[in-house]
Amino acid sequence: MAVQWPYKEPEIEMPRTKDARLEARLSPEEIETITAAASAQGLTRTAFVVQAAMEAAHRLLRDERLTLIAAAHGDAFMAWLDRPAEVLPNMKPLVDAPVLPHR
Repeated sequence: MAVQWPYKEPEIEMPRTKDARLEARLSPEEIETITAAASAQGLTRTAFVVQAAMEAAHRLLRDERLTLIAAAHGDAFMAWLDRPAEVLPNMKPLVDAPVLPHR
């Protein structure tokens, strides 16, 4: 069972123009490896690096926001989420405290 909250797969909208730049210092071996991999996929080095970076970024963001629960525990977890709220006396002062302005 997977609980997906609040993560949603981002809808990628490619900008019409790409003005931003990203630079990296690489060793000759890194350039050679990236060039070979890009060529194997029929991509330019730039397209390959951007694609790989975007895939890694989306994977990391998904993993940061996605909680996986073993199927054996799924029903118990959902029941726990659906239970009535419980008043915790020690937390009441925090709930009643004034909200600080967001910086």
